[in-house]
Amino acid sequence: MTLCLLSINAMNISIKSKAGGKNMKTKLNSKILISALLSFSMIVMLLSGVRATENETLTSSNWEYGVNGENVYIMKYTGTEEDVVVPAVIDGKKVVSIGEDTFTDCKTLKNITLSENIKNIESNSREAFPCFNGCDNLENIIVDDNNSEFSSEDGVLYSKNKEVIFLYPRGKNVAEFVIPEHVKYLGRKAFGQCENLKKVSIANSIKDLSDGVFEGCSSLESINIPESLESIGVGAFSGCKSLKEIVIPNGTKSIGIYAFSNCKSLKEIAIPSTVESLAEINDGNMVEGINGKNASVSSCFAGCTSLEKITLDSKNKKYASENGMLFNKDKTHLLCYPAAMQGIEVIVKTGVKTIAKNTFCENKNIQRIKFPITVTKVEDGAVNNCSNLEKVTFCGNKPNDLGKFVLGKDDVVIWYSNKYKNSWSNYNLYKKQEYIEPRRTCIGMPTPVRSVKKIKLNKKKLVLKKGKKYKLKYTITPSKATNKKVTWKTTNKKIAKVSKGKVKALKKGKCYIVVRTKDGGKKAKCKVIVK
Repeated sequence: MTLCLLSINAMNISIKSKAGGKNMKTKLNSKILISALLSFSMIVMLLSGVRATENETLTSSNWEYGVNGENVYIMKYTGTEEDVVVPAVIDGKKVVSIGEDTFTDCKTLKNITLSENIKNIESNSREAFPCFNGCDNLENIIVDDNNSEFSSEDGVLYSKNKEVIFLYPRGKNVAEFVIPEHVKYLGRKAFGQCENLKKVSIANSIKDLSDGVFEGCSSLESINIPESLESIGVGAFSGCKSLKEIVIPNGTKSIGIYAFSNCKSLKEIAIPSTVESLAEINDGNMVEGINGKNASVSSCFAGCTSLEKITLDSKNKKYASENGMLFNKDKTHLLCYPAAMQGIEVIVKTGVKTIAKNTFCENKNIQRIKFPITVTKVEDGAVNNCSNLEKVTFCGNKPNDLGKFVLGKDDVVIWYSNKYKNSWSNYNLYKKQEYIEPRRTCIGMPTPVRSVKKIKLNKKKLVLKKGKKYKLKYTITPSKATNKKVTWKTTNKKIAKVSKGKVKALKKGKCYIVVRTKDGGKKAKCKVIVK
């Protein structure tokens, strides 16, 4: 047997062979040295059974994982099974951690079991357990009873002591859930995207609703909030488009930014006296696509396209309301004009100095807005996406701080008083400007909003001979409704036609004349018989 010894100096490699008492030396250059070392290292690794370094991604069955000392952390599940058991051990090492992208978009996953060895499930700044994002059919998370960090009950993931709900599986087919009294905290987005939930009752032990806790629960219609509540987090109810009403208990101190955004069925909201902060930003940007730093108070209700009224308890020390609009306490800042508030003309009261960002947002009823002489500041985007807006009138000097306050429209006419035209001389933001003399209607309280409750025709049945005419008359309740505009329609244009209530009989037969209000879509009809 030949014995080979490897010795290395700066530029040479010598291989000494002892065979029959003879020595042999060979000099190699540095490139051969490096090649020889790499080859030798690979041979040593193969002979010693070493598979990879700790930073390398390994695979075992449907799992991609990494190694940290004697522990394994799961990085990705690549399978398609409905029932998945996270292994307790891989290659003799304990599986202790699950990465934040491990099960992302596993659409087939229904049930998952976690072993006693799992100590950590990675989170990020937005939510507690993003590893289950996109698992729309996940129904149950089951945890080994011997796990020291987590537990489960009815498929819901809890902390070990069950004081925290970490995750309610979004595919769970349950319409109503009662949060147990032993729960003290709900994790970020704990119920996020649970589209089957219709009703939730929150335990009295809960003081804070975390960021995005019910975000995207699109079927949620009812939620019972306890008197113990102190804060509502960022985007807590964002996207709960079926939620028609919510009672914020007295004792609540803060409401986070976008707390009720895109609650498209919410018609009215009452804010108690204890609320000290609206659009509170907790610890950064917690809701997808939201830049909290640039948000406004009205962002709490962004996208609430059915919201007609905001009311404040008169004892509130920070905010106030009037005619359904939201102000600061002394009513010098107009903060929010609800998106579904009725009325085609808005006359802002004298004394208001600032129109805040997004104050008028997505209101499709407004055609005209008048700002009083006292307004000195209009923030960027103060009037945003009001699709039927035609005219904005300023009754005084151009505000010192006038940003790009109309967004989403490029054909709005900016009117201002001839008396103050000098201050407007360099203002060329929009296509055209017109001069007007000051009007008394520019100064005063906001126009009270009166919605249409009912419409009635003077005839329920009308008999006409061919070629004859008759003018139908309508009555709207209440008589002082803000918007009394109506549309007329016939169910058969060949038998009878109608224009502004004037009916003309054309051909023998029967049809209906229908009148409908633009405000609320209330309707009445008259049966027409042509002989």
